[in-house]
Order: sequence, then C-alpha cells, then structure tokens
Amino acid sequence: MSFVPQQVTRPVIMGIDPSYHGLGWAVGCGDWEKPAFGTIRGSDLPHKEGQHFAKVRDTLTRLVRNHGVLHIAIEEPIHNPRDTNPARELAIVGTVAVVLMVAADFEIGASYVSIAEWRKRFINRSYSPPEVRVLGADRARKWLKDRAELECKKRGWPVTCHDEADACGVMHLALSIHDKNYARGDAPIFRKRG
Repeated sequence: MSFVPQQVTRPVIMGIDPSYHGLGWAVGCGDWEKPAFGTIRGSDLPHKEGQHFAKVRDTLTRLVRNHGVLHIAIEEPIHNPRDTNPARELAIVGTVAVVLMVAADFEIGASYVSIAEWRKRFINRSYSPPEVRVLGADRARKWLKDRAELECKKRGWPVTCHDEADACGVMHLALSIHDKNYARGDAPIFRKRG
C-alpha cells in the first residue's frame, strides 16, 4: 500500500515502547502543542498473541494514516538471558515485527533507539543513580520509569502509565534527530501553555 503524506512543514514521528504487557506509542511533531500517545494492552498474553498482533497492526495502521507519520522509532528490544519465559520474548519480538510491517506497508522509515540514548536525551540520565541501583534491578528500573513519567508531566503531556512515557521519550529522541528546530528546542511543543 502506497502512502502520500499530507503537506507538513516538519516531520511527524512515532515512538514505540514494546513490552510483554503491551505497547506504548507516541506521535509528535515540532509544530504540535503536545504529542498524541496511548497504549495497546496485551492483557490476554500468553496464548492470544495472534489477536494481540492483529490489534497492534490495526491500531498502528490507523495512527500512521491519520497523523501522516513519516518515521517510526522503536525502543531496542532487550534480551534477558535470565528470563525463562519464552512467551515474553515471543510477545516482544512479534510486536516489533508488526511495527516494522506497518512501516513497510506505508513505505516509511523505521529505526531502533537504545534505551540508554533516549533516556539520556529525555531525562538527562541513562542509568539510575548508584544509591538506587544498590537496592536492586526492580527499584532501579522503577526509578527510571518514574523519571520519564515526571518529565512528561513537566511538559504538560498527561501520560497515564510508564509505557506511554517511555514512548514519548523514544519519540523525543527521534524528533531531535529528524527535526533540527526541535533539537534546538525551537518548537511549539516546547512552549509552556496556560
């Protein structure tokens, strides 16, 4: 399916945060006041991966078409060798494959973004501080996810969960790469409202 985007002055970028429990997405453009964002839940996983993948494809197809997305940035999936749950890996890899298929359907770009890179750009930290890391991996992960949600709220982006916040961080990094005015902080999306 070929896609001819509407006339836009700046690139429209989609950020994706794939996870076992679902997918966070954010769509933004430097000309917009704030991004659109949401989640696609995979609450029936495992055993219903096919239905979940179809839901992801339908939702992302609608979002790409409606917003005129020109590039999809995907948080790089991480393989955890200690994870013995094959359903978790299937859900994440399958979801990423569906995202890449949607990009191919619309003949738009897709790229991977490292977690450390988007976090550094979005929350000014790639890793949690040492005093948090010594408390364990779960606490360190929660600390980083809380910071991403806090950064969204500071920007006036009322996310409802960490999947949306992480997708906004991925989108933020990709917009910084693809839009030089956004990278300089010279965009309506940065201006305070109200």
